Amino acid sequence: MHIKFISEHNRAARLADIRLVLVKDLSCRAPDENSDLIFHRGHGEVWGFKLRETYGYETEVFTATKEKVEEESKACGHKNKDEMHKWLDGIKEAEKKMWQAWMDGEVYGIVVQKWDDEERRFCCIACSYELYGWNDVVEALKDMDLSNVEVFCVDEDCGNPDNWKKEFQELDV
Repeated sequence: MHIKFISEHNRAARLADIRLVLVKDLSCRAPDENSDLIFHRGHGEVWGFKLRETYGYETEVFTATKEKVEEESKACGHKNKDEMHKWLDGIKEAEKKMWQAWMDGEVYGIVVQKWDDEERRFCCIACSYELYGWNDVVEALKDMDLSNVEVFCVDEDCGNPDNWKKEFQELDV
């Protein structure tokens, strides 16, 4: 399916019966322990990384405890330290991207809305939040049933899609 994002103030977005709206997740909660993460904010004894806001000066340190790494590695059935290190490096890169998106405020939500004639407003019929970065948005769109969606729009906190880079304005899922 081909998606082209438009402003929610666009005539087509206002007249749609069913529309998908990309929103900034302004609560921007830090990923929590329920996210099954290896790396957490703070200092630890094992591998870690330091990130800096893309548009600011704040930095954060993220590390994993030896106990957490060993527990997760055992659950994955790694046979030796080389397997464990390769696995941990992959986890580190994935979590690094997620934490960077959180630090930069690049956390999104997708809301599918249906026009309610009685109430004279759009009502949410499905949603997904805490999407950390553009790749999470694309993956969430791939997993959704978009067959009834008439337009794909963005709220004003995401800016005007006409001003976005071309690769973000339109995509195929």
